[in-house]
Amino acid sequence: MRTFAVVCAAAFFLPAAVAGAQEDFEYILPAFAYHHPGVGDNLWSSEVFITNPNSVPAMVRLGEFFPGRMEIPVPCYPPQGIPREVPPLSTIVWPARDVAREFGCATEIVGGLSILSDRVLSITSRMVNEKVADSPVDDGFIPGFGFEIPASASDEATVSDERLLIPTLVWHPEACANPAFETAIGVVNLEQHAVTVTLSFTGDDRPDQVVINRRPMISPFEFTVRRRGWKQVSLGPPEGEGGECIPPRVFDVVLDPLGSVIAYATVVDRSTQDGRVVQPVPIIEGATAGGR
Repeated sequence: MRTFAVVCAAAFFLPAAVAGAQEDFEYILPAFAYHHPGVGDNLWSSEVFITNPNSVPAMVRLGEFFPGRMEIPVPCYPPQGIPREVPPLSTIVWPARDVAREFGCATEIVGGLSILSDRVLSITSRMVNEKVADSPVDDGFIPGFGFEIPASASDEATVSDERLLIPTLVWHPEACANPAFETAIGVVNLEQHAVTVTLSFTGDDRPDQVVINRRPMISPFEFTVRRRGWKQVSLGPPEGEGGECIPPRVFDVVLDPLGSVIAYATVVDRSTQDGRVVQPVPIIEGATAGGR
């Protein structure tokens, strides 16, 4: 897998829900894809799993798409916003192709996605590389390599002056061959205005320069996420001298957003194509012994 393409598109909204369902809960899936191309012939799509832990049915619908990228060459119909029922103590699957139809028959999607509900839910997804599939997928499940991306409640987004620590990232500062790991950081902006995000490094051995989207940049690095939008940047060390082979290293990053965002990171082991998603943790300022 490569890091997702960072391409801006117009914000996209679905109409209001059918009258009668009171949507008190919003969940943000911070990375969603449908037929999004990767390295070589890789093709990425998401399966969304919605679990209702309640003893009564829940009604859910797609809310807003946070671009990213959405390609709709020929719209098949206006967005529907049709609610789906999740039976009590049950899980339903919302395949990527059905999400694409809801957004007017998009042929490619990458970005963030909100899901609205009248009940508390548990929502996660599987980002899958479709290139191993020999035939169209009819049952909603995509065979192939993939990794889990959990959704977060919108009220778990950052608040004013909140800083995040993104831990256990991996890069390869002095690789003798191609780097063994690739790391990316993604952000969904929930504000009605653009948000600036600053990335800085922890520890005593902080790099003066990093590679952002394959370009050398001075550290700390700032980038902007458009209003109600999504952006992902690849993150790597400066190229080494090549005279010494040093194993990959774990590092941590501090994320300072000037607004309400939901962030995540991905780490891909290029030797096996194994990927994992890293969720940030809020930084506890001025804590004393015992956390008080």
